[in-house]
Order: sequence, then structure tokens, then C-alpha cells
Amino acid sequence: WRSMEFKLGSRMSLPFLKAQGRRVIAGAGDVLVVSPIRGRGPVAAFLERHEGGIVGVTIEVQELRATEACLRANLGSSVHRMAGAFGPAILLEPSVTHGVWIEFVERVVGGRVER
Repeated sequence: WRSMEFKLGSRMSLPFLKAQGRRVIAGAGDVLVVSPIRGRGPVAAFLERHEGGIVGVTIEVQELRATEACLRANLGSSVHRMAGAFGPAILLEPSVTHGVWIEFVERVVGGRVER
């Protein structure tokens, strides 16, 4: 990562994925490198089927409530609210997204949700 001039960020626990992660600061965005804990859970299952790859993406949205309402109108009970690695989030599972986890979070500026 350093050879590409990315900076290593914080480590974090990702209990909803039964994984741990390390944030890599990459320009205007971040990459979260994850590994399973004790070989179980969604990340471990993904790695059993693939050698690696993109497990999921996090998308910043203007307003989480509006995003949730739109997703629920189209996907119903497949939309899950949760405490994500970056704060309150909405999570869509791979069975709904054709293979990847998609997490929606509100844009955070200076430690506060931007409104």
C-alpha cells in the first residue's frame, strides 16, 4: 500500500461480517481491507468461493432516512439498519445485490453527520 503512496489508517472490528479490517486512505476515498475472524462468517464464505476481490462497497448519501425509504419501497424487508464501521448504516446483502455487500452511510464532516 505504501508503494502506491496510500496511508494506513485505523484497524476496526466488523462484527456484522465476523471480520476485522484495516482502513487504507486512498486519495479522496478509502479502501477497507478485511479478513475473517476464526474462519467463519460472510467474509470467510466469500473467500471460500473466490481468491479475493471486492466483498462490498460503502456509499455516502445525503440523507440516510430518504435512502432507506427508497430502498424499502423497492426491496422491502431486504433492507437492514445497523451500526456500521462508519456509523449508522443501511446494509444490503449479496443475495439482493448480485454478489456484494452494499452499505449506505450519511456523509460525515468533522465528526458530525453533514446536513
